[in-house]
Amino acid sequence: MGERGYYFSCLGLDNEERLLCRSGVEAEEYFGCEANMDLRVVRESFERAGVTLGQVKMDPNPIKQAGHRAFWVRKLKPFTVNWDSIKDRQTAVSPLFFNEYVSVMYGFQLLHLSGYKFHVNLDLVHDLITGLRYDAFSPASITAVYQSMLAGYPANYMKPGDGSGVLPAGDRSGPLTP
Repeated sequence: MGERGYYFSCLGLDNEERLLCRSGVEAEEYFGCEANMDLRVVRESFERAGVTLGQVKMDPNPIKQAGHRAFWVRKLKPFTVNWDSIKDRQTAVSPLFFNEYVSVMYGFQLLHLSGYKFHVNLDLVHDLITGLRYDAFSPASITAVYQSMLAGYPANYMKPGDGSGVLPAGDRSGPLTP
């Protein structure tokens, strides 16, 4: 990705791959480095998320989808950091957490596309990213974290069988209460 920017980096990818690529480009900017995205690993993470989502007894809502997809991106780590590309080693944030950062931001983007507009506490995001790196998480536990972050928002989902599983339209903007 790197110097080429988002447009050239994500060219030729399908929508979901492009969304993850965009999270990777944002991570490059945040960490001040360049990274490569392994498309085979990306596709495997999407495939595994589909399998675990298929094991959910009810229709998987957008929060569950974001949790499962973020889990598999974090677990399989499709991004490889080019450590020689770190621009300012004195002030740069360590890219050790690159894949964890990407997975959390990717989950947030999926939620945003599902109609959620929210503001998150950066300390909470930092703790989540650190936890994903060093602690045991499952797809259900990441889903629970997203659900708790969105606890102040309406949870009026369509019932299974009466729609595509997307959230009904409506404004979900406003501050989150941790």
